[in-house]
Amino acid sequence: MAKINESGEKVGFGRAIADFWRGYVDFSGTTTRAGFWWSALFLFLLGVVVTLFAGLVALIAEVALEGAGLGVAEVIVGLVELGLLLPTLALLSRRLRDLGMTNSGIFVNLLVFGILTLASEAFTLLSNLTGVFSALSTICAILLFFFEVEFILFAFLGTGALLGTRQTFWFRGQA
Repeated sequence: MAKINESGEKVGFGRAIADFWRGYVDFSGTTTRAGFWWSALFLFLLGVVVTLFAGLVALIAEVALEGAGLGVAEVIVGLVELGLLLPTLALLSRRLRDLGMTNSGIFVNLLVFGILTLASEAFTLLSNLTGVFSALSTICAILLFFFEVEFILFAFLGTGALLGTRQTFWFRGQA
């Protein structure tokens, strides 16, 4: 596995995609703003293609299997999302490090984000099954929204934008 270190370099679409796949589970190194957004565009386009493919498979399965189409489509999309989970988290981790966040800050951010995501999904499922937990599901969704806004805002910042004058738990100090 190659270490991805894009800081200070011009990154185009091809390089960003190559780095995305080369750094499949590389949570160290850095990813520039351009590298992050080119990868985000790639993931969006891949999502469109996978969704269209899954829809076509679902339509065929619906006709051939008389009613199992939606389940087949959900399995296809779910497997692709599962396969892209680690490289997407690694990409986000490298981007946050490029901004100046410490490893501990990145870990806590991703951990809380993951816990809120799982809790929101679990409470939504329990709410749909029992009618209870809808308030907890809503609270988790709102907190998750704020984390997503944070990550989006961070993605727009330039290299080293979060560097502080001294090292803290969350941010690195300038050298």
